[in-house]
Amino acid sequence: MAIFCPGALPCRITGVVVGALIAALALILIGIMAIFNCIVACPVLFILAVLAFILGIAIIIA
Repeated sequence: MAIFCPGALPCRITGVVVGALIAALALILIGIMAIFNCIVACPVLFILAVLAFILGIAIIIA
């Protein structure tokens, strides 16, 4: 995965930030899908989905 920007350090920071945002969005999407899929069937997966959702938001805020 190549991100074009001047200097090695800004590039590394940008890559980490972009990677964290992508991971957070993926967690939130997985969380939302799992919540809708499992809201009736499985409380354990529901709890995990809520935790993933919260973790994703926390990553974006941090």
